[in-house]
Order: sequence, then structure tokens, then C-alpha cells
Amino acid sequence: MDEIKDIPMNENNLGIESIKTKSVDYREILGDSRAIFLSDDHTSVSVKDEILRSLAELSELGITDLALEMFPIGFDLSNDKLNLDYLETNWGDKGEGIAQKYNQIIKQAHDLGISVWGLDIPDDQYKSQSQSETFSARNQQWANLIKNRLDSDKNSKVAVFCGSGHSGYYFYSDRANNFLQRMGHDSVVVNFIGGDKPVDGISSPEEKKVQQYATDNQSERFMFKDNEKSRSSDYIVFTEPLDNI
Repeated sequence: MDEIKDIPMNENNLGIESIKTKSVDYREILGDSRAIFLSDDHTSVSVKDEILRSLAELSELGITDLALEMFPIGFDLSNDKLNLDYLETNWGDKGEGIAQKYNQIIKQAHDLGISVWGLDIPDDQYKSQSQSETFSARNQQWANLIKNRLDSDKNSKVAVFCGSGHSGYYFYSDRANNFLQRMGHDSVVVNFIGGDKPVDGISSPEEKKVQQYATDNQSERFMFKDNEKSRSSDYIVFTEPLDNI
């Protein structure tokens, strides 16, 4: 898809006419970064399908590791049945087919030779504390683990699949990518909309404009670079036509 619009967004020009879209190109998205945050909506199947669609391309671009919020640190992800059992127990409440999609992502990553490992704090700690108590600690731990992996092998590149609330560039709260940047590793953050992602779960002005643009133009899969100072991501990827919601 050729570029559709070429009017850069700025704080004084937030109309739909300012959208600049391109065909989805993970080579451009990743650039020189060795870490990419892929922002999940835990209830969305289409977001998982986009990850499945992009894994082969990311592998070709040098991604060696897939780090998952969905599993605690140290979980042995080599057993497909145990992985699915854990996902159904801990993530099955996110919707029909969600646990199976997560497991499909793990299997595809393994088939591509990508190392898959868990990021999160131990289950007992997660269940004994409130979300507000664990939020910053989890983000910091994730950043530490990613940094350790990047430092241990200069050829490693890590894709991080985690809830969209754990990454981004906001004035009021540090996210995992912010912690990682302060430890010397830049990253790129991608957020996904379209498909079955709930419209009421889209909160940032940029995401709403992209959603509206796609509706008005009946667009297929595309990406949009977000340049706002306070934003959910560096790139927004629209996954499929809204007619499919």
C-alpha cells in the first residue's frame, strides 16, 4: 500500500486528515532496536493473529527471543500440554480460544527457533498483592530480565509480548520500556487495533483517529507512526477491516 496521507500529526492538528499510513513493515518498525514491545489486548484474538502473522518476519529480522507476560519467570515452556494447561487455568477467563491462541504463538516461535520464556513475578506474589502494588515491580523485573538477555549475547534481539498497559510513553507512569531505556537499551513499542479489539478499550486520541480513518477509508492492514509526546506506542498497526469485528 502506498502512503495515503502525508500530513504529519502535531498537537495543533489532530484531525483524521493528519493520518499518515503505510503498509505494515516490521523491518522499518524494528529499525536498529534490539527489543520490540508487542502490546497485547488480552481479550482480543485478532491481536494474537497479528503476532502469529509477524513472527516469521521478526525471526528473519533477527529476533532470537520471545518474552511473555503470560508466564512467570522460570516456567519451563518446553511442554506443549503443560503450557496449555497453565494458560487455560490462568488466562482462560479472557475469552474463548484465548489460551489456545497464546499456546499457538509459543509453538510457532519454537518452530522458528525462537527461545520463549516467561517474564512475570511468581504466581503466589501476583495473587497475594493488588495490581497497584505489583505494577511497577513487574515492569522493573521485566526490564531487568530483558536487559540481562541483551547484555549476555550481543546478537540477541527480544520481542516482548505483554499487555498494552505495561508499555508506552506517558507522563504519569513508568512502563517496562521506560525502565529498559534508562538501563541503556532503546526499544520500539507497537500497539494493535482493528479486528475484534474492543472499541471501548481504545483510549488514546491517536488510536481513535486511526480507527476512524480505517472506518472511513475501508482500509486493510496498515501501520501508522505515532509522534505524540505522550502516546501508547511508536507504531500503531491496524490489523484488519472493521467489517470483520
